[in-house]
Amino acid sequence: LSEKVEIPAGRLEALLKGESPTVSELLKISNAFNVSIHQLVEGEIISREMQSFPLIEGEAEAGLGRNHDDPDFFKKLDSYRIPGFSGDGIVIFRVHGDSMKPSISPEDYLVCQKLKSPDELADKAIAVVVVGKHVLVKRLWREDGCWIMHSDNGDIKDINIEASKIAAI
Repeated sequence: LSEKVEIPAGRLEALLKGESPTVSELLKISNAFNVSIHQLVEGEIISREMQSFPLIEGEAEAGLGRNHDDPDFFKKLDSYRIPGFSGDGIVIFRVHGDSMKPSISPEDYLVCQKLKSPDELADKAIAVVVVGKHVLVKRLWREDGCWIMHSDNGDIKDINIEASKIAAI
């Protein structure tokens, strides 16, 4: 344990007996176990399993557009654990393309919560939108009875779409 956290064994023993750690020691422990300092101080992580979330990788047309409501589809995906995140309907997307630059860059990861209703979406929020077989990252808002899908990259035009065409947000 001493080697893993890079704290001398004698000092580590003193910490385990109740001495207060320095900020440097907290950082070493935090990095060694991939947890936040807050979790260490608050004791939230002791014997608590982290939930894992599926990563939607590669060509979205290969599955998400057609199978996003199929529970077995998500079970087959690689999944990852993120300290501090929990909840149902959370998936991770890897961004491809530059339509949302400068807000989101290619190869960024988005941790997303599937909305039960489009009404839950804040006006002009960035969202991952499933339209047919396509999975798009856009800024969304409603105008004149339809949805506007906006790219932050000024070179790409807005797309107007009927609510009935959106399979999931």
